[in-house]
Amino acid sequence: MLNPEILRVIRQSYDQLYRANSVGHYGFVIIGLVIVACSFFTGPAGKPINGDPIFVFGIGFEIAMIGVGAIALARKNRVDLVDIINNRPTDIVWVYRQVNKATMVGVTYAQFEFVVFGLINKQQVKVRLPGNCVQALLQEIPQALSHVTLGYNAEHAQAYRQDPVSLLHPS
Repeated sequence: MLNPEILRVIRQSYDQLYRANSVGHYGFVIIGLVIVACSFFTGPAGKPINGDPIFVFGIGFEIAMIGVGAIALARKNRVDLVDIINNRPTDIVWVYRQVNKATMVGVTYAQFEFVVFGLINKQQVKVRLPGNCVQALLQEIPQALSHVTLGYNAEHAQAYRQDPVSLLHPS
């Protein structure tokens, strides 16, 4: 069993990332609906002030539907990682650290650390964690989840794509 404090941080980080992405998805819906509403406005002479109202309506509707689709997809793909760790740990076959760097004009201005959990159903769950939690989690994994493959390399990635079960170690 993983340290309860690390599990709390995992849940908190995963939920924050989900909420942050949801804001963008709902933003598309709202912007699309505002554009749809604009398609009904007319000027003083009764003529549309925003161009062809059907075209404007269509663009707004499409933008809103992109947001609705993104919301539905995010909800479908959301997993309760802490529940899997606690109750179905054998669903996890691979764990590795991933570092993403944000650069502009060749200068790194931000670095984000993730721990990626590869599930037996080929779904990968990324959790952004503070650096000290990443190290603590990766140190606990061998004892708490001794059946998983730890670390990233090309062979692990290929094995995961072909047959995730092959990454399990006998406990």
